[in-house]
Amino acid sequence: MKLCHTLIRFLAYVKGAGYEQDELTPAVGLDLFFDFYWQYEAEECERDGMGDRLEFRYGTYAWDGGAFFEVQAVREMIDSDEDAGGVYRLTLTFRFPAAAGAGAGGDELLCDFPDELPVYRQEVMRSPGVAAVGRTVPLSVDVQFGKASG
Repeated sequence: MKLCHTLIRFLAYVKGAGYEQDELTPAVGLDLFFDFYWQYEAEECERDGMGDRLEFRYGTYAWDGGAFFEVQAVREMIDSDEDAGGVYRLTLTFRFPAAAGAGAGGDELLCDFPDELPVYRQEVMRSPGVAAVGRTVPLSVDVQFGKASG
């Protein structure tokens, strides 16, 4: 898959699995996100050496509209082209009222190589963040893709 097609491909993948973006719960959305990572390799990125990796984080964050509990998966892809290179991120974020994550705390887990995915997926799905809200319909589901700044 070309980097520029990442967002379109992911949204089509979700729809092809029978879901709309706003219907996703973290349990379903994360499963789809990890399956997409496994099945669709970014052509411009090296999968060895952290060129295409996953990040997962959860916690309570204060935004302009108040405090929210968020569960987020990020696919970070580094374009290996020296001229057009850069870091690109596909981000899937689930936002809940802060009380939904009470007691879950916050954490971040990384997966640097595709062969780590089975163990990583288990760690994520067993995390306190997913345990707290995994099957709960969120306030919002946000999917974004773009070049990282800085």
